[in-house]
Amino acid sequence: MSVESSSKGRNSAEERAIFDISGINHAIVHQYQPGYHRRGGESLVYEIPNHNDIVAKASVGSIKAGIDSNLKHLRAPDVFPEECTANEELLQKGMTHFQNTRSFFGKEHVPNRKQMIIKVPITEAILKHIYQDEVLPATSECWALVTVQKKVSEITKGTHISAFSHGYPDWTFEEVLNQPGSDSSLKEELCNFLEKMQRYTLQTGELLDIWGEDNVAFFKKDGHWTYSMIDVLYEDENADINLAKNLAGKFQSGGVLSEREKSDLFLSLRYVLNMYTLGERLGIENKLPLVPGSFAEHLALFNRLNEKTPS
Repeated sequence: MSVESSSKGRNSAEERAIFDISGINHAIVHQYQPGYHRRGGESLVYEIPNHNDIVAKASVGSIKAGIDSNLKHLRAPDVFPEECTANEELLQKGMTHFQNTRSFFGKEHVPNRKQMIIKVPITEAILKHIYQDEVLPATSECWALVTVQKKVSEITKGTHISAFSHGYPDWTFEEVLNQPGSDSSLKEELCNFLEKMQRYTLQTGELLDIWGEDNVAFFKKDGHWTYSMIDVLYEDENADINLAKNLAGKFQSGGVLSEREKSDLFLSLRYVLNMYTLGERLGIENKLPLVPGSFAEHLALFNRLNEKTPS
């Protein structure tokens, strides 16, 4: 999920208290004075005073993976997690995704960013949020995958439209096209983006996380509608259209799925149902079906997947 919208009241005082690190005696805090901005999907996002054109995002998954790896190998939670290949793979995936999307969509549509695995401060409150009911590791530092990303000025000013904030079944797309200031060129740019997004997925296999507040933002620049892909990377390695097709075919033919496979298929089916809904409203074809048929076949599969197992 994107992190740059300027809407007010989207993170409560309680949330800010959990993720605030301003009171920690740590070199990073002293030097950069990071201020908690909001929880953005799978990351904790901080703004940096005196660097108003960037945000820093720490991957929650990488924090837990690194600490868990250290504990598994009987090491202190704050040492570099040498055996944690997941974080190195996530770093490589992020770099590849950035290069691919910039090359395919154009650098004007993908904000510049850098990623690194660094040692960062962490509080007991953040650890409680990450570990929930598990035993908390005792540490004030950890290693995390951190993304430093350039802000999009139109987003910080609030002069934009988040066209894909809600997907199936809570779709409110007509509200976007009927907003004051929208016009036929907005619909044209939405269509152009979605057609290109589908071609990207067919070419690379990668599903893009366009569903969510400001993951993709549309705004006018020099009198013309354009877009910025602020946060469209699924960290999950299974966000792949070819894997989704295999799982859908297996489930449709009566095969038994593991809980992880059900979760992966659920994500993919929602994705495709969104595409069918968009196609109907915008007059474009969904080129990402998981099984033969149309919306009805995918909806039936989605409903079957959500059926409660009889007691």
